[in-house]
Amino acid sequence: MVKEKIVERVEIQAFDFRCLQELKKLDSRIHLGFLTEADNEIPGPSDFNHPDPQIASMWTGGALLKNYNKSIPQMIKSLAGDNPACWEPEDVELTKEALDEAHKLGLKVVVWTWPEHSGTTFDPKMIERLINWGVDGIITDDPGHLISLLAARGFQLPIHFVFNK
Repeated sequence: MVKEKIVERVEIQAFDFRCLQELKKLDSRIHLGFLTEADNEIPGPSDFNHPDPQIASMWTGGALLKNYNKSIPQMIKSLAGDNPACWEPEDVELTKEALDEAHKLGLKVVVWTWPEHSGTTFDPKMIERLINWGVDGIITDDPGHLISLLAARGFQLPIHFVFNK
């Protein structure tokens, strides 16, 4: 990335925060994307609230959510340090309060959908709500639907989203 001079234009995303912490050590310019899912609140290997600290910190490199007021945005901000960072929660996980907190901490927030949780690859009502809340980005398996929704709302679309027949 350094040799190609693309460090500032690339974001590395991971559910396993340990990878991101190692990248942070290499270069403070690397943009880090901390992926989380609704299952982070369900007992299992990605349960940030598990009573066993080894399980609760399995994917966070030892960080315990309880030490950050049970706030995922606060934990991510701390783990990112000086690196540019983005919290990337599953859409059904995000609340308006958590979004506002993340923004106050200087984090971008980009949501994504897991059809196994939402029942669909694109939920227009969910996407409308997230846009109204002010998310910074949306990852989708149905970009055509998203582009149509954004265009209908009058959003200026980047030129590479304009399709010619």
